[in-house]
Amino acid sequence: MNTPIKTLQTEPVGEFGDHRRERRFKQVTEHYPSRMGLFRKVYHGQASPRQCIKAFCLECNGWEEAAIRDCTATACPIWGLRPYQAQEKEEV
Repeated sequence: MNTPIKTLQTEPVGEFGDHRRERRFKQVTEHYPSRMGLFRKVYHGQASPRQCIKAFCLECNGWEEAAIRDCTATACPIWGLRPYQAQEKEEV
């Protein structure tokens, strides 16, 4: 009783190796072309941890830098690391 093994036919996954990443990158390209370089680095595994946090926060906050600065999601594990925070002035 040898049954042949079926192989799954999948589409080529493209530049980033994942359909979801391909779809997201296409959206970034269409709506936020200035962020293409950042997301390309992140998806290729060439981004620093800081750049990955920046990409995550941009996506989470609707691509608004001011929204990241004013983010109130203090339960987020990376809230304290978010970019665009106002520098606190040191009192002398």
